[in-house]
Amino acid sequence: MDGNPDNQFRGMQTVLLGSSSGAIVEFIIPEAGSYIMVDHHFANASQGAVGMIAAGGMADGGHAEHHNIASTAAPNDPRAQQGKLAFESKCLACHSIAGGDKLGPDLYGTTRRHDIVWLRNWLKSPEKMMQADPTAKALLEKWKLPMPNQGLGDEEIDQYLAYFKWADENLEPKGKVQPQPSAPGATLPPSENKSAIPMSSVK
Repeated sequence: MDGNPDNQFRGMQTVLLGSSSGAIVEFIIPEAGSYIMVDHHFANASQGAVGMIAAGGMADGGHAEHHNIASTAAPNDPRAQQGKLAFESKCLACHSIAGGDKLGPDLYGTTRRHDIVWLRNWLKSPEKMMQADPTAKALLEKWKLPMPNQGLGDEEIDQYLAYFKWADENLEPKGKVQPQPSAPGATLPPSENKSAIPMSSVK
């Protein structure tokens, strides 16, 4: 309990924590694989509260923890900047862009594989697409994990699409580890990168 090795419990099935408590747990997963981790308020998963436990060793360097993945440089377009921030806060647990497949497919090249109307419909109402659209059905069959409805408005969808389009035009895939570099001159300088929130703006 609370990270103190003197506070040990053994054989626990549940660890009860108070509002300011923490715990370190050790457990064994008997079969190698990738296991999805969510909290008990499952609606949070649609907002990006999804983790993955990679059991069985780290292959190709493994997947970095969501919150430890370094940010790529931000696009110049303000809409694409907002789309990038939304992607990094909600989507990195399941997807990368030019970093390889995760729980879901690598989204690099998505604006080349699908037209804008299809992508807009997918982001707006994935559950309807998975019921009626052959491409969406095939994606569900392959990846097994349904795309959650993020409740996105039209402006938010425009921001995602602007970021995906920027990424497809400017990222230079060189491996399976995020982040991927962007083409020279395609991004803001580091001092203007909007991916990090300046401490002066935190209240």
